[in-house]
Amino acid sequence: MSQLEEIKKLYVQKKEFKVPKEPKEGEVQATIVITPLDIDQLPLCEITDDLPMDEKVKKIIKLISVSLGEAEEDVKKIGIGYMESVIECIFSANSLDIKDDVKQQVLKTIKQKQDEASKKPKE
Repeated sequence: MSQLEEIKKLYVQKKEFKVPKEPKEGEVQATIVITPLDIDQLPLCEITDDLPMDEKVKKIIKLISVSLGEAEEDVKKIGIGYMESVIECIFSANSLDIKDDVKQQVLKTIKQKQDEASKKPKE
């Protein structure tokens, strides 16, 4: 077996996930396919406290879009309650468990958006 054939075993592989992993009663479950990020896309995971909220949200939408291979406009339609599960899958697919602080910052931003959405008066 050639070296190139061996190296190809290390190429990113798409991974399939169920979202949410354990749906609550009445909740839908979807199967999604995540393409792990390549090295040039890793900055999408860098979300810090000093970024304005709108920039954080843009980066999260871009991260989900790239990972799912779907347009950002379609990603924006995902229920905010499901985004946390999708992000968990993205971090798992990318083996980013070691960057817990980054993961927590992304999840914190989603929670803030969930809180904002729940405080808006229903029309």
